[in-house]
Amino acid sequence: MKASILFGIACIGSCISGSTAYGFFGGSDEDSKTTRVENPQAAPFKLDYKLSFKKPYYYNNTVPFWQTSGDVIKAEDFIRLAPSVPGSKGRIWSTIANSHPEWEVNMQLRISGQHVGGGRGMAFWYAAEPNQDGPIFGSKDKWNGLGIWFDSYNPKTKSPMTMALVNDGTKQFASRVDPTQHMLGSCFQNYRNTYEPLYVKVTYRNKTLSVMMDRENRGSSYRHCFKKQDVELPTGYFFGLSAASQNPADDHDVITLETWELNPPAKLSV
Repeated sequence: MKASILFGIACIGSCISGSTAYGFFGGSDEDSKTTRVENPQAAPFKLDYKLSFKKPYYYNNTVPFWQTSGDVIKAEDFIRLAPSVPGSKGRIWSTIANSHPEWEVNMQLRISGQHVGGGRGMAFWYAAEPNQDGPIFGSKDKWNGLGIWFDSYNPKTKSPMTMALVNDGTKQFASRVDPTQHMLGSCFQNYRNTYEPLYVKVTYRNKTLSVMMDRENRGSSYRHCFKKQDVELPTGYFFGLSAASQNPADDHDVITLETWELNPPAKLSV
């Protein structure tokens, strides 16, 4: 309920401020001379609705400010990036670059299937080039940026594994490069076939990247996956999710993705 209210306020606030200050087609000289006074009480976080999506997802059968590609199935209660069909893969990427130096992304994901072992998995991306097809969970190899992999059946561990990697565009993990030798951090949590969706919180603050997950309590009881300091993630990259099914195959769903700006500037009053 809180997120829904904030989401609506953000949308209304943006529309009102945009149409009042600049009009529908551009601003005037008088608009640019408006005097503003700083409000010292800035909120610690602010929802960026253009970098978020949740139910109801669609406007004219599209997700506003996001692009889907591949074998995506658009349902009312979820967006299925890759269905339980061997060889299927799909992606959803923001069409707007992130401008926030510090941010937090909250997601609800679900990976489910009828087989004992998982059928590949999903990935969260913060990358320079959005919506690129490829062999890494349905997205491109040799990406530039952050990748967090939800590997539902890691061939080494034989169990679900979550790991984060930063690539500079040169490492090609599909060519037998061991990702565990390059990862920022990892953890083992069995998020496949859980009763509740997997809640994931990815936070980037003070050049520190942290990942927390809750697979049982709907976001009320997060557990640390890992925390890594001295991580360089510039602004101007794009958020995205991708998934791929192999054999045996799983369904890979995203239910919600919300992006929050951390420590936003103090609100200005006219």
